[in-house]
Amino acid sequence: MASSRLSALLLLVVAALLLCTLVPSIAAEEDHLIDDLVEDDGNDLSSSFARLQPALLQRKLLGYDCPGRCKGRCRLAGAYKRCIQMCMICCKDCSCVPPGTYGNKWACPCYARMKNDKGTDKCP
Repeated sequence: MASSRLSALLLLVVAALLLCTLVPSIAAEEDHLIDDLVEDDGNDLSSSFARLQPALLQRKLLGYDCPGRCKGRCRLAGAYKRCIQMCMICCKDCSCVPPGTYGNKWACPCYARMKNDKGTDKCP
């Protein structure tokens, strides 16, 4: 009985370590794919989005680094704390933050659709 619990615990630890090593590589792959989309000349956007879909699915399954992405998004903002606060709200709802410090909201449609009470963009 004790050895089966130990085996299960060991298997759980190994799985957690494997997951921890996969998440950064998936995030890096996603960044590369998004960079490709930004630099795309527009001739074949459908194939670019098709390449991005697996990364988006993995993001939903493995979680998303909202604090890191929002820090990058807001690094040049004049109202840094407010930018981070709003970005975190949007990121938690959408599991997505557009690349760069401004614009590029096409990369995160959910993020782009969020509006405040006044009807203006909620997300920085």
